[in-house]
Amino acid sequence: MSQPNQRRRRRSVGAALIALTLITATGCASSGEAAPGDSSLDVIFPILRPTLDVRDNAAQTLGIQLLVNEPLFVYTPDGEFVPRLAESVEQPDPLTFVYTLRDVTFSDGTPLTADDVVYTFDLHRDPESTSVMARYWGAVESVEATGENEVTVKLSASDPEWPYTVAKTGIVSASYYESNGGQAGTPGAPQIGTGPYVVDEFKASAEVDLVRNPSYWGEEAPYESISFTAPKDDNSRLLALQSGNYDALLLPPLSQVKALSAVPGYVASEITDTSTYRINFDLTKPPFDELAVRQAVSHAVDRDAIIGAVFNDHAEPADALVPPPILEVAGEPGPVAEAYDGFARDFDLDLDRAREYLAQSSVADGFSFTVPVQQSDPAQTLIAQIVAQSLAEIGVDMTLAPLDDNTYIQQVYFDKDIDGLSIDSWSAGSPEPAGMLFNAYTPGIFSNVSQLDSAAVAAGLAEYRELPVDSAERQPLLLDVLTEIHAERPTVPLLYPNLVFFTAEDTTVSGLNGFWWLSPLYEIIAPAS
Repeated sequence: MSQPNQRRRRRSVGAALIALTLITATGCASSGEAAPGDSSLDVIFPILRPTLDVRDNAAQTLGIQLLVNEPLFVYTPDGEFVPRLAESVEQPDPLTFVYTLRDVTFSDGTPLTADDVVYTFDLHRDPESTSVMARYWGAVESVEATGENEVTVKLSASDPEWPYTVAKTGIVSASYYESNGGQAGTPGAPQIGTGPYVVDEFKASAEVDLVRNPSYWGEEAPYESISFTAPKDDNSRLLALQSGNYDALLLPPLSQVKALSAVPGYVASEITDTSTYRINFDLTKPPFDELAVRQAVSHAVDRDAIIGAVFNDHAEPADALVPPPILEVAGEPGPVAEAYDGFARDFDLDLDRAREYLAQSSVADGFSFTVPVQQSDPAQTLIAQIVAQSLAEIGVDMTLAPLDDNTYIQQVYFDKDIDGLSIDSWSAGSPEPAGMLFNAYTPGIFSNVSQLDSAAVAAGLAEYRELPVDSAERQPLLLDVLTEIHAERPTVPLLYPNLVFFTAEDTTVSGLNGFWWLSPLYEIIAPAS
């Protein structure tokens, strides 16, 4: 039976994403002991990576990495770039950036040099690099030490993401990396940096304990130590919060928010996220190389069922890969809402239309395939189960294959060794409005899971790169690019989830937004005054 999409919810969003404000801040029941005091910040974290190598961390886990490995500039919650390891930057021309470094030392006492900055940048930009941030370095033509404390970066083309790339890149010690033979950042050779904290203990994928860097060059951080623990499952997460031994729980599964809200002594803060859960089609893999098959899946998936069952309504339907607030930064909300309403019609739950599209394909009688799911993300598994039930309604058999994080990432992103459909959550790498599109649809890069190679999309994004950041043409151009992408249907956007933080009542939360991980965590969760 054909079913119209009965829930089309829209946020009222301000003009600037960098000013995203707290949507809710509701106190939970407050009997019992509060979490620990000011001397430490103990955090229950959603996921930890196997290493603290700067090539292995992005988005959320950068919130840990950047406490140890400082960038040249820090991006603040109010949208400014503040000098950190660089005292200043000059631009003798639009494509050249000259950074003057501070006179500081790493935690092992060795001085920071221009060569360390060059070495760090090369870790990401080397053609053979496995860095999860490698894509951001495509426009860098050269990086050179042009003085004892000076680094010059030349771009081959305009890159609106470059300031954010600098702010996401923690600087490492070249000598430490070289002396540890590829093991830097592992539990056997914990990461060192110039930051306010040093690694005290590191258990791969499970725990990171940081203590103040006694030789830190800057202002002393408010906490003597910060620890991050990643529970193995929902029950472990709930028990950890109930223990009263933690000051904060960041980004729990939204399905667990209700249970966690009953724990006394904590305040829940819910904000707009900048990520999208999505279905990806590999356009090179039959039968997903057929538009009719992709259209059939688009109309078969019950997104409202996913939002209700998996996220307890702490999310809203997605109509494109890019969350609306990100595009609204480049213009006004109206044109974004109008374009997205047009996209939405092609994702409405309509099983009759889904069957009609499938009948037009080479697999009119249905087909079978296997989809990998990432074990560390329970929501991904639940989404996949609902998608499988939906596809069964039109004669498509989808089997789930649970994988550990490393195997999933290798197969889905790097090897593209899947049957042709994957489900994931993709976050905006920065407030730059085109960032998610660059990530998802640049041909040949690991994050282009769909392997979309569209001349029209490439031309639109190339034109966008040349526009000034204050150009009124930026938003219309990006909406045109999204329209070209939508026509190809490489992705079924499922939902935009919210972010939830639980913090102890004796802490103060400020400056929380979708890019919280770009700012020092102790500035966001501070001891109550």
